[in-house]
Amino acid sequence: MAFLYLFFASSRLVAPRDEGVPRNSGAMQGELIVDYAQTAPAVLKAVGGESNVDSFAHCATRLRFVLKDPSKADRATAEAAPGVITVVESGGQFQVVIGNDVAKAHGEILKISGLGERSGAAKGGSRGGARRSGNPLARLVDVTSRT
Repeated sequence: MAFLYLFFASSRLVAPRDEGVPRNSGAMQGELIVDYAQTAPAVLKAVGGESNVDSFAHCATRLRFVLKDPSKADRATAEAAPGVITVVESGGQFQVVIGNDVAKAHGEILKISGLGERSGAAKGGSRGGARRSGNPLARLVDVTSRT
């Protein structure tokens, strides 16, 4: 009975309209509109700058960075950037979770940096995976997690 009550009670709830979204913008109610032109410099700064990036790519929902010096990365700064859901450090990668709009964020980072010319994806090599000298298990996870 409690389930039925919760089901019917929650179906009557309506999310408040985001006042920042124009009525005819095509955005759904409650949907956030992120300016990834603001996200890009914040994320680059959080990973220690463009010079700290060994390779850069994206998958379905994440920006994937392999960093030259992971100690220069600031997880809290990256998570505070607009449009960033969270940060995951795994398999020798610094992964910034964006969600379905990851291609937009990736494009903005390429616009403001030289990462597209020297990333592994641009050279037809590794797509930002774990370094060859890394743990064999980390390399296996990297290979199986590519999309």
